[in-house]
Amino acid sequence: MASAIMQKLKQGLSLRNMVLLIWIATFAYLILDDNYTLFIRPDFGFLIYTGFFISTLFFISSFFSKQKQSSDGGFGRALIILLPVVFIFITGDHTLSSFALSKRTLMAPVPAADTPGSAEMSETERPSDQPIDTTLSELLRKWKSFSGKTVTLQGLLHATLEDNDTYALVFKYFITCCVADAVPVGIFVKKEKLQGFSDDDWVEVTGSVDLMKLKGYDVILMTLDTIKKVDKPSKGSAYMFF
Repeated sequence: MASAIMQKLKQGLSLRNMVLLIWIATFAYLILDDNYTLFIRPDFGFLIYTGFFISTLFFISSFFSKQKQSSDGGFGRALIILLPVVFIFITGDHTLSSFALSKRTLMAPVPAADTPGSAEMSETERPSDQPIDTTLSELLRKWKSFSGKTVTLQGLLHATLEDNDTYALVFKYFITCCVADAVPVGIFVKKEKLQGFSDDDWVEVTGSVDLMKLKGYDVILMTLDTIKKVDKPSKGSAYMFF
């Protein structure tokens, strides 16, 4: 009996089935602790669960199939199919860091048409000398409510902008679907108060925000009052969605 089971396992664990097992383990990793949010926006999490379910069904079907499986060119195809798995585990929680920013075009944050926001609603309740606690996405969506005011927000720091020794960037990645279409969007700060900080620090900055021209584009400049390192709130906090 034991030998029969071992023989069945050897027959069932073909190259194709091993590839399926690796993908099942990968989907399980992505589902565990919501790791998929490092790669796609949370709304599309159902795709990962669907992939796990389909891969499992294919594995079960293939494992018990009596059809002879061809191995011609199978190893090369398996390597190609597993390339995304290699990417997932190599990048880990550094899916998009400041290194990725250097490989992508920085999008000038064009302030959107203003809509009523928390800055206006809390104006009468907030002491005039207190900064407005906001987010980068809210700052861009409701720019007229924040222009010229002192705000506090969080983001990734990128202190080594190419061809620019004056400014650093506090940014997030704007995502439509997944990290493949991610575009860095942020506000500029002068480097004067950045001693002791480095790329990929998660920071909280406070200062007044205004528009300025940089290489012909309207961008947001924060005149820094304070900057401090803080704990990153969540795995996907470096991403923003409109």
